[in-house]
Amino acid sequence: RRGVASERIILTGNPAWDPLCTRSRGRPASLGLPDRQVATVATSWVSPDGVCPDLTSREHDRRTRVAFRALACLRAKGMDLSVVLKLHPSAPPGDERRLEQMASEAGLSIDLVARYRLAEILRASDVLVALPSTIAIESVLAGTPVIVPECSFEGGAVLGGRLAPDCLAKTIEDVLCRSTATAEFAARRLDFLERYNGRCDGRAAERNVDRLVVQSVCGG
Repeated sequence: RRGVASERIILTGNPAWDPLCTRSRGRPASLGLPDRQVATVATSWVSPDGVCPDLTSREHDRRTRVAFRALACLRAKGMDLSVVLKLHPSAPPGDERRLEQMASEAGLSIDLVARYRLAEILRASDVLVALPSTIAIESVLAGTPVIVPECSFEGGAVLGGRLAPDCLAKTIEDVLCRSTATAEFAARRLDFLERYNGRCDGRAAERNVDRLVVQSVCGG
């Protein structure tokens, strides 16, 4: 598009995601949780300077409430789950209490609330429910099945479906019963990562540094 020959475009991957590519899966104990399946709900951050922040905030909360209700339904059915609430690091102060109250109103108790430790949380989670965000890519990198209702990521490795408590609960339950533990889904995951992250071998930072050195030496 800018006149660069395709053979000269260098795909480095995202250096910030290198740890997600190279570290092994974790256990709930690394988060201080019991040894049982972990479902994580990831919320986002709505900038007050963004377009239509009030509308975006309402949509954010609508999706989050449905996720809480879906998990409450699964617990009511007898599924033994730990629930993690992962906030965006830039979420406003006090959002923890607001979202925990929202979960309580949906009949769900939260076992862990965290702003940081994303890589550790993803590696210890059995399923992530998220809003449309790059966290979906990070989750796939970490090997954690991710559900983003009513959103379509090309490649089929991010699960979607209707944004309704019963539909979302069924999708979560299927994942926890290992519906994604197939060779076909593993192939979709690799294809997805090639589409959205380029190389996924944990060496993106190394490639970026090497490229900068080459440009500096050559005067580029």
